[in-house]
Amino acid sequence: MKKLLPILFIAVLALVAVPAHADTTTCPTGALTAYLVGGFTCSTGTLTFSNFSWAPGGTNTPTAASVGVTPITTGVDGFSFNPALSVNNSGGGPAFTAQSADLTVFYTVTGSNITDLELGFNGGFSGAGSSEVTEMYCLGFASLSGCNVSHPAGEIQVTNPPANFSQSVTFAPVGVLAISKDIEVQTGPTGSAGQASISTVSNQYSVPESASLTLLGLGLLGLAVAKRSKLGQLSL
Repeated sequence: MKKLLPILFIAVLALVAVPAHADTTTCPTGALTAYLVGGFTCSTGTLTFSNFSWAPGGTNTPTAASVGVTPITTGVDGFSFNPALSVNNSGGGPAFTAQSADLTVFYTVTGSNITDLELGFNGGFSGAGSSEVTEMYCLGFASLSGCNVSHPAGEIQVTNPPANFSQSVTFAPVGVLAISKDIEVQTGPTGSAGQASISTVSNQYSVPESASLTLLGLGLLGLAVAKRSKLGQLSL
């Protein structure tokens, strides 16, 4: 056992020494408009993204050209959405007319053994304002409309206020997820002064880590070497 410990220690050191690498992606960095083209599909690492659509709304309705999208390729793969949503009625006179900006992005994620999703944002507010992102997901189905007992739906949300900037959910491995992401800012009701903004929303999806597989392989190699060494001693 004493001879085995150095080998396993070296295996752990080798794992720690491996830096996070950037996965290959075909997903473009730019405006959401590129993703809304009919039949568009792109991949990052082992994940494939497709079926993009969107629905804008609110008094300050955003455009697809104003929403930036950047693939996340280091660590846990996914997207950073940059909606540049902002509302402010603080200088709106005694009526303080309510303002809002809203957009919902829909898409499908396909991969091998997806086990969790993570949602984060940088929403800010003042006064009566509020910012939030609500994400619905359907496990094992490519469309939210297909969710049922066999393909259950779920929801996670980030908000400010109250300050809740990140959420995640884990589940049994699936090969496909349907996603809808509702991003919204509001000033509050008419008669109340408020401001709210969101400039970054991150969405990431975990698959089995290659580093864990590396550690397992090194551990097995260490055991094999130790066993061979022990057999060699017994034959002397």
